[in-house]
Amino acid sequence: MDATADAQVLNQLFACARYNRGRDIIAANPGFCRLFNTQLEALQDKGEVAFRPLAHNPVDDAAWKHILSSGKAQFQWQAPDRRWFLSRFVRVGERDQVGTEIFEVVAEISAIKKKEVELTSRMIALGNATGLMRLSPDGFITEVNSQFAGLIGQGADACVGRHFTALFVKNTQKSADLHRILPTLHKGEPYSAELCFMDRDRLRRWLRCTFAPVMDDEGHLFEILHYAFDITEQKTVHAEFRAQVTAIEKSNAMVTFDMAGTILDANAHFLQATGYAREDIIGRHHRMFVERSSAYGV
Repeated sequence: MDATADAQVLNQLFACARYNRGRDIIAANPGFCRLFNTQLEALQDKGEVAFRPLAHNPVDDAAWKHILSSGKAQFQWQAPDRRWFLSRFVRVGERDQVGTEIFEVVAEISAIKKKEVELTSRMIALGNATGLMRLSPDGFITEVNSQFAGLIGQGADACVGRHFTALFVKNTQKSADLHRILPTLHKGEPYSAELCFMDRDRLRRWLRCTFAPVMDDEGHLFEILHYAFDITEQKTVHAEFRAQVTAIEKSNAMVTFDMAGTILDANAHFLQATGYAREDIIGRHHRMFVERSSAYGV
């Protein structure tokens, strides 16, 4: 399909206007006139000013020359009534050909712009409440906010330009996890993990990290957003609890069973005290350790 045929199809489906090389409006379809609540006569008399005042017009002389030269361009602009529009321009005919026209297709994008503003506001709020790090597609840090810099105790200048894995405490991370993060993000999938960073005082800080991929229109990874929450206190409490449990297990006979009384596990002290092997008791009921009359309350 050639440019002229394309223009005819667009004219039937969208709000369209035609211009000559001198930027005069030659024609506008009913959809175009309805969109801007005007008439073709007013457009032909006043030109673009009838619907796109100079203060709101992104198509200046340089942009018009670009359209004539390249054959296409698009612009977003806001009308005085605060509606947002997307205009696409297509040249019909050769650049220097007599009778060459410019075809404009316009669509209102106010709802999309509103969503963009809402999303941006939410991202700003989230960034203000959490540690945020921006990464390039290959994992190099391009920006960190003050919250993230505070979490790891390093200034933004010390982070930007480094690969994000350089911030990890190497012996606390599984190498498989590190190698899995970027490939997962390049597939458009988020990645979450608990990672350990070293702060300025050489103290370890544990962060719950979420890596969110930002994809471009072609489905390629454009940017990585990394959100972090400090979980050092929770990790410390959990480690202390596990240490206490381990100490108890080493000095006492312990058996674990579910709510139905089925044995799930037993430590060495318990096995030694009862004389059973582990495989002899796992999956059986704990009543096996008491006399039958006691087990059934008789």
